[in-house]
Amino acid sequence: MQIDTWQQLCAAVDAGVLGENQWVEHKKDIPAGKNSSGELAKDLASLSVEGGLLVVGAVDKISDSTGLVGVEDPEGLRDRIGQVAENRVKPLLNVVVDVVRDEQEQRPCLLVTVHSSASAPHMVEDRYWGRGATGKRPLADSEVRRLLAERTARADDFTHQLVAMSDEFDPVPPDARRFGHIYLYAKPVMPPTTCVTDVLAPKQPVEWVRGFLPGRANYSRVFQEVLEHRTPHADGLMVSSDWRNERTVSSEEYAVQLLLEDDGGLRVSSCEGTREWRGAEAKVISPNYHLELAHQVVTTAAGILDTYAGYRGAWTIGVHATGLRGCLSTLAMTNTFRSSDSPFQTSAYTSVTESSTEEMLVKAPAVVERLYSRFTRGLGLDTVFFPYDTFADISAKTDSR
Repeated sequence: MQIDTWQQLCAAVDAGVLGENQWVEHKKDIPAGKNSSGELAKDLASLSVEGGLLVVGAVDKISDSTGLVGVEDPEGLRDRIGQVAENRVKPLLNVVVDVVRDEQEQRPCLLVTVHSSASAPHMVEDRYWGRGATGKRPLADSEVRRLLAERTARADDFTHQLVAMSDEFDPVPPDARRFGHIYLYAKPVMPPTTCVTDVLAPKQPVEWVRGFLPGRANYSRVFQEVLEHRTPHADGLMVSSDWRNERTVSSEEYAVQLLLEDDGGLRVSSCEGTREWRGAEAKVISPNYHLELAHQVVTTAAGILDTYAGYRGAWTIGVHATGLRGCLSTLAMTNTFRSSDSPFQTSAYTSVTESSTEEMLVKAPAVVERLYSRFTRGLGLDTVFFPYDTFADISAKTDSR
């Protein structure tokens, strides 16, 4: 149920839709302090198993909208809830906090949406938490084992799908590849009810991503320039670059394809995981290209589902890059950073993280850092790119040297 206005909130309470149960928790207020923050963390962790809603500014056992008493300093409380979810819950939990105001009496309530988490169960104070009919409770050992096994199975399945993209979602046959390739996959944990491919099918590919790109790229112009050619695909809408028409071996590095899946997932493969260095035999890695591409995938995937399906839930996002062993970074070739003159030591790099629509749209650099921090460390560049604040920083951090 979507609640955007005070009138909708009152109607939901009066109809009994938001009574406290296994999926809904009420709090009149959340005072500052360690103990209060600990209880909030337990509430959030407990709701993450199946998903739920925390209503802040409502009396316990509320029976009608007169029990909506509101809170003071809603913005400060919103920030505190986010900090608790990030720092007191393990693994960190992404939540969505909306402020719903009564414009006449100015008594805002907070609606804290906790989507079913792919990382559940979550731990607070050395205990895993779930919910029963009367509210939060510590999970039994048997429940923890089951949920951890399910978490591991989900993670393994996603990683398998991600790595399999090198065989199943690459425009260049394996025996014809000269460069390293990049595979990025952003997948919603719970598929939205709206089929976004039905909505976007009549539109031109450039319209799919318009408005969701974080800015003009200096290294990875995939979304701005090359996604022009539609290709039929059983799983959704696919577009690709027209690299084959150039009829040159070197055109491989410009091959890119994108698949928007019916369930809202976004797959991107790029054949520029490595590149030639100014006519030399050596292959090099452009970390700027990798990071710009990942940042664009993060914001575009979230933007499409938020705009066309209203999806604000959890995501699993991964990168798999191949053909890396022995390659130096482009920064090493220009002697920009002395610490970057060691070649990458492994043939492939794989990294997976969890996120939310809100984090992907508002804090995309944090998502990219979780995906690529080990990658930049492998190039001797661990302190060069991270942390960064804006998309433009990816190029600015090195172009200014």
